[in-house]
Amino acid sequence: MVGSRWTPTMVRPNWTYQLLALSLLCVFSINGQSSPTCTNTFIELSVTEPSTTTFALHDFTTAPDCTDPDGGAVTYTILSGDANSRFTIASNELVVNGALLDAEANDGAGNYESPYKMIIEATDAEGLSAYVSVLVQVVSDNDNDPTIVLASNSVSFTESTGVGATISTCALADLDYPGGQDAKVSVSITDGNDGTFAINSDTCDVTLVESLNYDLNSTYSLTLEVTDLDPVSPKTATQVLTINVLDENDVEPTCPFYNTMVEVDENTSGTIATLMCSDDDALPLVYTKNSGDSMVKVDISGMISLDSPGPDYDTGDRNLEIQVLVTDQGNPIRSVTVTYSLSVVDLDD
Repeated sequence: MVGSRWTPTMVRPNWTYQLLALSLLCVFSINGQSSPTCTNTFIELSVTEPSTTTFALHDFTTAPDCTDPDGGAVTYTILSGDANSRFTIASNELVVNGALLDAEANDGAGNYESPYKMIIEATDAEGLSAYVSVLVQVVSDNDNDPTIVLASNSVSFTESTGVGATISTCALADLDYPGGQDAKVSVSITDGNDGTFAINSDTCDVTLVESLNYDLNSTYSLTLEVTDLDPVSPKTATQVLTINVLDENDVEPTCPFYNTMVEVDENTSGTIATLMCSDDDALPLVYTKNSGDSMVKVDISGMISLDSPGPDYDTGDRNLEIQVLVTDQGNPIRSVTVTYSLSVVDLDD
């Protein structure tokens, strides 16, 4: 036996003491006739699932080798322990219908049929009996695929979701006989992960280990693979988890080159410049005056203008400025303030 294969152990189970009660009912001698004698009253056997043929599992003439001291024939009957008729006795052999044997057969409440604990009655021609305990363990042969069931095949999270958050949960199972390696499972992410996610190999919890960024990756398709731990012929199953990253307004507008001094001739009025700010989230921008000289104006689209008749160098309009609040229309709203400074050039007027 290797790996998860069950290995018989010659330990006499408590249920064999039913034989003691049965033996008290036995009549060992009637009219000088004696009941059969058996060289072994406990036999332990195993058979590997599945089998598609009916076959002899054990020959009772070799063990327990019950004989009639009076020289008569001994026949064997299954007295108990085979409620679902998985076995028969023919020509003193214990015959198993392999097509009916399943290591995982149970009543739905976790009570497994295997191991089968049978009491065999050995009866002679005079009707006198002896009793033998037979234990048959059906060995699991990893005939069930593991399963993985996601709580949801598609989930969505904002890009501000904190590192360590649980992204997904799932249920793992394997219906092979409990306790063996072929009934134990482990799960991993085999495709679609760039290091942003991790998975607990036992619980199947998927967690965030790196920050999400919609602008870098808006969707992940993770392949989750569950594998049983059978050392000979492991089986696998997969599910795909789709993770949608929801965009958030996580950056301020960008306004290059405007926090510098530019020249403008005195007596200039009307539009003199247009602020060309941008937003990485492609959100519309609104421009409003925050502070500055009264003659310098800005409209909602970012056009900067000077009131007529414009600055007069000779009356002291030498340097002018305006502070403009640039606001995006995202959620949450983000803004930046830029300063547009003017150096008034004196003309020979």
